[in-house]
Amino acid sequence: VQTCALPIFDPDAFRERFTRACLREVSGDLAGAAEDVGWLLDHPPEGIDESQLIALNEWHRRLLHPR
Repeated sequence: VQTCALPIFDPDAFRERFTRACLREVSGDLAGAAEDVGWLLDHPPEGIDESQLIALNEWHRRLLHPR
């Protein structure tokens, strides 16, 4: 019997939220991806620089308002 294992994410981990946002976007779940990117913006890790925050904001905007 084969089983399918889903990765378990720590919802408070920045890297894992980022990865999940990418996976959600690629799979077409733009609302879910936007939710994760919004969380990333609300909980930036220490050391994140301004250009990275700008990129996250632009990504979030594109997810909320796709062309």
